[in-house]
Amino acid sequence: RFERGESVIYRKHWYVLLQIIWQPSLFILAALGLIGLKLAGLIPEPVTLAVVVLIALVLFIPFAAWWWYEFEDWKNDIYLVTPDQIVDVSKKPFGQETRKSAPLGNVLSLRYERPGLLGMLLNFGTVIATVAGQEFRFEGVFDPVSVQNDIYRRMEAMNAKKAQAETAKRRDEMADLIGAYQAVLNEISEDAKKQKPPLNPT
Repeated sequence: RFERGESVIYRKHWYVLLQIIWQPSLFILAALGLIGLKLAGLIPEPVTLAVVVLIALVLFIPFAAWWWYEFEDWKNDIYLVTPDQIVDVSKKPFGQETRKSAPLGNVLSLRYERPGLLGMLLNFGTVIATVAGQEFRFEGVFDPVSVQNDIYRRMEAMNAKKAQAETAKRRDEMADLIGAYQAVLNEISEDAKKQKPPLNPT
């Protein structure tokens, strides 16, 4: 969770990242492990260290690129809570960004789910907002209760701002009405003065 201006931004939990990078990480370790095996003398002598380093490098580059792709994919999937919207932004590396948003005023209900014991231990889960009969999901976020509360607070702040604006509008309308009423009274008073006959001198 981090803030940018008036928006609160969430990324998916680090456990979600581990789920998608463990395979390339394992292959990277295996590639580097070849060098360790050679240095430990477990690879036959005819195979030189230079050859082992070259093989490790050839294996390392594609697996490192795979790891980077998965990390960027995780980093580019974010959720935002702005003063008036909830936003789901998804972007594949080298791909097109997709953005889905919903006004906070259209959120009918909020709830959260944790994926079993692991979700409770690591404190992550999914916050689900019901918007116009559809579900808007913040999946795999850290501390879903806090995310839910952030959205509630923004909804309350937005509703309070709307109420203040409505009150100010009614106050202005009342002031305009009173002003118009006073102008009519003044006009009637002026007309009455003009129509009143002058007093005869004694």
